Amino acid sequence: MRYVLLVLMLSPLIGAQTLTTAEQIRGALAQVPADETDPWLDCAVGPIKPVLSFRLRLQAGYVFRFPLGQFAGPGHSLTVLTTVTPEGSRKPVHLIDRLALPAIPRTDMDGESGGGFFVGEGRYQVNWLLFDDQGRKCMKSW
Repeated sequence: MRYVLLVLMLSPLIGAQTLTTAEQIRGALAQVPADETDPWLDCAVGPIKPVLSFRLRLQAGYVFRFPLGQFAGPGHSLTVLTTVTPEGSRKPVHLIDRLALPAIPRTDMDGESGGGFFVGEGRYQVNWLLFDDQGRKCMKSW
């Protein structure tokens, strides 16, 4: 029950993903340390397989979960960068999403969020990166 209330509390703060350019992605990535020894965010992400939407379009996406205790205090934010590349010679699509977290007390609860995108027939490579305002990151490809 506590978990459901927290998800409901955070959901109005979650904005929609926006289509972006490779240059804007490079600018956002400049905020993320490239050193592998830097601290990583504790998070788990899982892909959502494509399903047919009510508008008869294939929609895929991801869901990620993270311990809220690593964001204790006010003023924290998360940025999600997603690159979806169709198999073949077509260009990748870059998506960005920024999440502003409310002031979070010390807790052992998890936060959860996600995103989606439309796809067509074929195979796709997805590169996903989550990073916070302190430069910590979490990455996955599928």
